[in-house]
Amino acid sequence: MDQSWDFRLREELIRELGAILKIYMGLENIKVPRNAHQGHQAALHVFADASKQAFGVASYMVTIEGKCQLLTAMARVTPKRMLELDESQSIPKLVLNALLFGCRLAQYLIELRPETYVSTTVWFDASTALQWVHSRQSTSPYVLNRVEEINRIRLKCLLLLKHVPTSCNPADLASRGVAAKVVLKSNLWLHGPAWLIDVSACPNQSIFPTEWEIKACPIRLLPP
Repeated sequence: MDQSWDFRLREELIRELGAILKIYMGLENIKVPRNAHQGHQAALHVFADASKQAFGVASYMVTIEGKCQLLTAMARVTPKRMLELDESQSIPKLVLNALLFGCRLAQYLIELRPETYVSTTVWFDASTALQWVHSRQSTSPYVLNRVEEINRIRLKCLLLLKHVPTSCNPADLASRGVAAKVVLKSNLWLHGPAWLIDVSACPNQSIFPTEWEIKACPIRLLPP
């Protein structure tokens, strides 16, 4: 747009800007406690998701006292080149990138406080990407390179990879984008799924952990 700094925006741009600003109204009312660590051991849960708009991740700490708190979350705009792929290929690859994004975040948090987390689980809602990670049978160099890094982090940090229903995945909010007023009222976003601290409500696990995962890093949902 080749215009001077004080030119008047076109009406359609003014309306578009107004709609964007409306989405962020109330953002200042969202409060997330900063003092997350009280010296107790905890379980770390990282959720990952992807859409045509963005990759999203959100991490939560569950203490032995039964408190669940949002630690950190972020989103990254989906690369344009990935949107040009056939949808049957692009969606699984988007989710694979989101999974890698989540594993990197988990590694960062573990290395930041290695004495804190007794177990770490990365959750996402696409079975195709999980099958790629477990089988390592894809013929695509793009997929294999990312699977190699995911497995390297998984072995180093003893991560469990688990499937979660989309309705229980807080990273879905980050990947598709929601208004600030939705985030403000969302317990899913601020505190994670209720079953993180209630084992009896945990969704059935249809996706397998490997024998190595069961022995090396059993999932431990800490009691309330």
